[in-house]
Amino acid sequence: MEENIQNQNQNLTQPQPPVQPTPVAAPPMEATQPPPSNANKKAGILVVAATLLIFMVVTIIFMRTNTHKKASAAPDLYTFYTAEVDNEPVLYFKMMDMSTDSMNPSKQIPYTGIAIPYKDGNKAKYDMGNFVDFRKLKNVKKAFGFDKFATIESLMVSEDKTKLIFSFSGGQDDNMSYIYQIDLSNNNSKKIWEHQIATGEPPYNGGIPHIVAFVPDEYVAFEFLHGDIPPTTLPSGVVVKNIKSGAEKSIGVVGDVQIDTDKKIVSYKHFDKVKLPCEKPKDPKCFATDTFKTGYGTVGNAESQPLP
Repeated sequence: MEENIQNQNQNLTQPQPPVQPTPVAAPPMEATQPPPSNANKKAGILVVAATLLIFMVVTIIFMRTNTHKKASAAPDLYTFYTAEVDNEPVLYFKMMDMSTDSMNPSKQIPYTGIAIPYKDGNKAKYDMGNFVDFRKLKNVKKAFGFDKFATIESLMVSEDKTKLIFSFSGGQDDNMSYIYQIDLSNNNSKKIWEHQIATGEPPYNGGIPHIVAFVPDEYVAFEFLHGDIPPTTLPSGVVVKNIKSGAEKSIGVVGDVQIDTDKKIVSYKHFDKVKLPCEKPKDPKCFATDTFKTGYGTVGNAESQPLP
């Protein structure tokens, strides 16, 4: 035991090695960032610009969608309807241009469209300003849709009042002519004729088609006009179309066209200059003191050709 004590005392008296301090790790040095290059700056600007552009496009689409959103009970755009206004049968339609007030684009007129009375016939084009509220229509039936533009050129109803046929110009680029027939018992419709305006051989390149004679589901005759209907101006020519076979036949610059399916002929008379009474009080073709004007009328005996 004494030996152990001596050893302990000996250890205490011997010099101890110095305590080494614990090394402290130096904080990591921050890497020096190089300044952004011009390419990076341009890329950032492009990203911001693209984001703003996308936002603007989405905003415009949203605003247009809500601006032209169909109101409750409003008619469908680019669609023909048959209906009645004050007990008068009409052809009704509406385009996008009729959705806002031209004098105040923010003002909506969702119910206003054009109503063409059947009785107007070939004068339909000159009644395009007959605006009617869709909610005032009776016996409304949807017929068919059209592409963007439509101007009614002529309209005719069969003798038994069961079939309606009409021509209109329009289409996506407003450069087409169409003729459609509507079955008024069920509003089924079918396209009878289609042509690009002012193209092809005469008389097809001679203007807009106006219907002059019609046998439902069988034949239709139409004249091509550059402006007003006779007697003011002459047509460029008349074409008769077989609705069933699709065959067409040009019969010349004629009027008073009649289709006789029993005899299988089309009859007509030729035009000549004639004196016509002035339409009082304001006839654009007459002076104040005039009682007659020069126009075009049919003369002579009727001629005929076989139907196509």
